[in-house]
Amino acid sequence: MVHVNFYRNYGKTFKKPRRPYEKERLDSELKLVGEYGLRCKRELWRVQYALSRIRNAASQQGSCSPWTRRTHAASLRGKRSSAA
Repeated sequence: MVHVNFYRNYGKTFKKPRRPYEKERLDSELKLVGEYGLRCKRELWRVQYALSRIRNAASQQGSCSPWTRRTHAASLRGKRSSAA
């Protein structure tokens, strides 16, 4: 019997840097990877991408009307609880 998986996560999990060979960024990434014991720089990019999405959602929530802010906060709480 053939097993087919139809449920896949097609969302982005990390974002590569715009300038691949920028010396200051490469040095700081290497320092962070060594300090926290990450396997590769992709793990660092994944955390940076997650933090940027949280910051973006927080800034959008602060710049909208109070009614929209309540509905947006409720949707964020639902996403956060399902991810945990």
